[in-house]
Amino acid sequence: DLVTVSLLDALAMENFGLLVFRQKYLLVNERTPIRLKQRIARLICHEIGHQWFGNLVSIQWWKYLWLKEGFARFLEYALVTSFYPHWNYWTHFSYDIYARAMEMDEESYTHPVECQVTNATEIQTIFDSISYGKGASIFRMLIHFIGQDVMWRGLAHFIRSHAYGAARTEDLWASFSHV
Repeated sequence: DLVTVSLLDALAMENFGLLVFRQKYLLVNERTPIRLKQRIARLICHEIGHQWFGNLVSIQWWKYLWLKEGFARFLEYALVTSFYPHWNYWTHFSYDIYARAMEMDEESYTHPVECQVTNATEIQTIFDSISYGKGASIFRMLIHFIGQDVMWRGLAHFIRSHAYGAARTEDLWASFSHV
């Protein structure tokens, strides 16, 4: 279910079976600008992605944040493109996601896509373009490297194998190898 919440700190938040959004990011009409409609479509797809990567299969530890956020960011573009092919939405990925992630990756304060998190105070520092954008870029590269069929079957195997549990990056690679 999708619900609007008037006082929500985040733009949206996934809960198992319930996605909550700020009103601005869920309620649209014919006068809503196309860029806002696109952002809303992306946001809904992102939160739906967390139903699989985040809720159904959780990450074993924050070290693997890129799995859940990178997949959800990748899914934004994959699903929006599928639902609205006339938007040519993949053309935005290189600039909006990949380039920004690479810019941050050049900085001295950057971190690997999978990094050690030893205490709770470090968690917020990795919710950034590396975890989201570089993570999504890895999924984007994978779909071109192993092919769409293997990618989607591997993701399905990963989700079935780890449903209602926690997983690591190694588990995802094992699922791709399996299929």
